[in-house]
Amino acid sequence: MVLPISSVFFIVFGVVSISLLIWNLKLEKKWQRLFKETEEGSVDELLSLLIKRTDILYKNTQNHDVLLADIEERLKQAIKRTDIVRFNAWGDTTGAQSFAIALVDETGTGVIISTLYARDRMTVFAKKITAWESETELTEEEQTALLNQKKLI
Repeated sequence: MVLPISSVFFIVFGVVSISLLIWNLKLEKKWQRLFKETEEGSVDELLSLLIKRTDILYKNTQNHDVLLADIEERLKQAIKRTDIVRFNAWGDTTGAQSFAIALVDETGTGVIISTLYARDRMTVFAKKITAWESETELTEEEQTALLNQKKLI
């Protein structure tokens, strides 16, 4: 016995409709679980809270970016390392008690402090450094200390 096409169509349509109805009911249960009230509030309230917190985080990130840029700029002007060159100014009589120390930032601005040690006195010199150069003549030891600093940066 062969069923007419209209009967087959109604049977297929009925099976598909029942399947869709079951699937719709399952989805409805999932939606109800998702949107039900909890201790924290409804999903709408939670989403609103998350949006507010995201805005606060975004503003904090912008503030931190400005602060970080300022810190990085100030850090360029900070003395990060020092290089000291010890030497014997008067031959073997005093030992290596004399020294030259370079205190400069990343831009080569700073000072070189050097000493000449003798048994009866010690002389201290300070020479201003700008852009890795000095207005006054540098000794070999001072040039070495400055060059070593420049290599580090």
